[in-house]
Parts: sequence; structure tokens; C-alpha cells
Amino acid sequence: MAQRLPLHLIILMIPLLACNYFYAVPDGSPAGTPTTTLPTVFVVTGEDFEAMVFNAEAQRLGDYTIFPNPTSYWTPSESDIQTLEAHIEAFLTNHTEGFYDHQPPVEAWLPAYARQYFGFERDGVQYIYGNFFCARDLLLDYPNQLVMVEDGGDCFFQFHYNPATQEFSNLMVNGYA
Repeated sequence: MAQRLPLHLIILMIPLLACNYFYAVPDGSPAGTPTTTLPTVFVVTGEDFEAMVFNAEAQRLGDYTIFPNPTSYWTPSESDIQTLEAHIEAFLTNHTEGFYDHQPPVEAWLPAYARQYFGFERDGVQYIYGNFFCARDLLLDYPNQLVMVEDGGDCFFQFHYNPATQEFSNLMVNGYA
């Protein structure tokens, strides 16, 4: 004789299953999935960094999460990334808000951060979205997946960069739970 689930368990399961269905992300993966697979266009390396640059097509998945009202997407060039990287340390040194004890991860720590870059356009201006995170060894496929984490402190930070003016803006450092 088969056992039957108590009615209260069945009633409890219905909303849980519905939440999983209704809150799935656009690529079809269940809610809570930490990453979305995106094709990498190329890797840019420098003396003390390695950056993953994602192409414009890959970014159609990101407009609802990481880009504020984009009008289109573009693919940053190697030159754009090299110029950005040449100025990131100075920017972080002068913008310490959000970092633990107001100490941004420059000099000793910055080279250890993994980087992802995406190009987006808003109001006719091209920007590069920079996504930095430490613990690169713990992340399985960051060269091919957008890494988005809530909390985590200053192990995770993001910013916008305007390559035409070489100005940084919108620095966001993750908080702590």
C-alpha cells in the first residue's frame, strides 16, 4: 500500500514550486542560480592583470540586472581595457567609500582580483562596466559566466568607465550580510 503525503505538506509544496517557476531568470535557469553563461570574446592581459571582455551579443542577458537603461551594447577593445587598467588603481585610491576600513584593494591585492568587462551605451555615451571579484580560484567558470554576488563585502566591486573621457563613475562595493 502506497503512503500518501499529508494534505498540509501538499499545500506547502504548491507555493514553493510556484515561486521557482515564476521567479526563474530569463535564460530558464532556476531562481538563485548565481551565474549566467555568456560567450567570452577575448582575454586582455597586462603586467599584473587578466581581464575577460564579453562581446555585445552576450550582454542582451544583462540589461535587466547590471546595466542602467542601456540603449545598446558594444564590445570594448583591448586598447580600451589597457587604458582603463592603467587608471583603476588611482581611481580606487581616491574613492575609498564602501571598502572595509576605507582601504581599497590596491597595490598588493588588486592584481589578484578577477575582472569581467562589458560595454554598454546609454544616452549616446559608451561605458564599460567593470566587475571585479577576489577568490578567483573558487569560481568555476568566471571566464565564461557573468559573476553576480549579493553581499561578500569588498571582495566584490563594480564601476562604470567612460573611455572617451577616461572617467570612472558609479563605484559599488558589495555589502556584508
